[in-house]
Amino acid sequence: MMEMDKMKFLTIIKPFSQSPYLLFNNYLEILKNAIHLFYGVRCKFDWHISDDELINVIYDSYLHAYGIIDKDLKKEIYARLKKEGYSNRDNQSN
Repeated sequence: MMEMDKMKFLTIIKPFSQSPYLLFNNYLEILKNAIHLFYGVRCKFDWHISDDELINVIYDSYLHAYGIIDKDLKKEIYARLKKEGYSNRDNQSN
């Protein structure tokens, strides 16, 4: 079970809310996907990376992916975190 801060979603969506890729017709989907992506990645990696650091990695990767949040972005984030020395909890290459 993952511990959840009731206001964490505001911290997660803050950088995305200022994204150049956020438009009127896609903002709900992007913000929802950003929250989902954060918790999906957080549950796979240990706590040696802070939530703020993880949000920065996710947002930076999102910008490099031209605002597309998909499975490829998730894989890129996993690879980046592993390369930076963070441990994957299940040691799988998801």
